[in-house]
Amino acid sequence: AAMSQDSTYVNKLNQIASEYLKTNPGISRTVAAYSLEVATRIKYERGYDRALTVTGNTYWYEGVYEFAQNYYLLAARQYQALHDSIGLGETYNNIGEVYKRLNDYEKALEYLKKSLDLIRKDSAKRALIFYNLGELYIRLNRMEEAKAYTQKSYDISRATGNDRVLAFNYWSLAAIEQKDKNYNAALAYFLEAEKIWKQTGELRSLIQTYQDVAYVYLKKKDFQSGEKYLKRAIRLAGQIKVPDLQVTNYLRYARLDSLRGNYAQALVHLS
Repeated sequence: AAMSQDSTYVNKLNQIASEYLKTNPGISRTVAAYSLEVATRIKYERGYDRALTVTGNTYWYEGVYEFAQNYYLLAARQYQALHDSIGLGETYNNIGEVYKRLNDYEKALEYLKKSLDLIRKDSAKRALIFYNLGELYIRLNRMEEAKAYTQKSYDISRATGNDRVLAFNYWSLAAIEQKDKNYNAALAYFLEAEKIWKQTGELRSLIQTYQDVAYVYLKKKDFQSGEKYLKRAIRLAGQIKVPDLQVTNYLRYARLDSLRGNYAQALVHLS
């Protein structure tokens, strides 16, 4: 028998769309578009808002941040109309993260702080926002605040068994060590993150971790290990649609060739 197209059906579609994000954002977007259509037809506003967010996430995953932001801003307007503070808080977190990627740190800070104000009870969601704030402060080179927010997030994610946010915190802890040129400590944190991304199947995050590990090896002048991780990143980025990460891979490869004095090969990677 065909499933009846009700709110449960829309929730299921949104769930399926979210699950495909890790492996195929294109399929995820197709499912979310269908969810938007059904939710509109049956006038299910929360389902519609969620589908807008998922659509934004598909563009985020592909590194098309301006498109992602359009959908997040639409979702925020909807959540405001519904007086849904949790939905709005989550969406403000997403908006803040896009501004961070677009290097508008002032706006990023504004939206992440708004997000924290709205989400007061859900510790898993607060752990993610604390991480995002910590990462922003690392970028701003405000290291005391970076360490404080990262520690808060780390403590909550350890206590609640939230592996995904824990892996994010390993990234920040590694970045903090890198700033102090503690490359071995940074590597140890990145490799902890790698283990989690392999378990959870979050391929975009795994590629980013390979890039970070390669970068640390280049800093240590261990070119062979750096190349091994860059090759892994390139192979994996070829399997899923993440053009922004593949560009970074080739830029890093060109840097590796330059450091080796292999300038002709560096040009090949840049072309």
